Amino acid sequence: MAAFKELIIYYFSGTGNSKNVALWLEDYARRQNIEVSLVNIGASERRSVNPPPENALVIFISPIHGFNYPPIMLNYIVNFPRGRNKIVLMNTRAGMLIKKFVTPVLTGMAFYFSAIILKLKGYSIQGIFPVDLPSNWISVHPGLNI
Repeated sequence: MAAFKELIIYYFSGTGNSKNVALWLEDYARRQNIEVSLVNIGASERRSVNPPPENALVIFISPIHGFNYPPIMLNYIVNFPRGRNKIVLMNTRAGMLIKKFVTPVLTGMAFYFSAIILKLKGYSIQGIFPVDLPSNWISVHPGLNI
């Protein structure tokens, strides 16, 4: 992140996990003297989105609902203006852990679908990064021993 002077984090959070990841990134970036803007898409205009500054790194963070980003995030990405920024996609429900490897499984489809949309708009996808936070489906996804 040190090569960038500005970071814009667009996040949607239902339980607070995605917001916490956004705040952790904001804290780290500020300690690196990077200007940061947090945009809570749940509280912002989603049909008329202002383009990010040209040289800013853009990060999208959202939980996974039904093996994809929730409709609010997908709609935001669909309505996001064309641009040439570098993009990082993040979600707060990672794939399946096999030994030391995280596989994207079905939740990775959120990354691929969003990456295609943003690539068609002119953006450069720099990374897709799952953050494996506690699941909201405790009865289905028991805690992992690592």
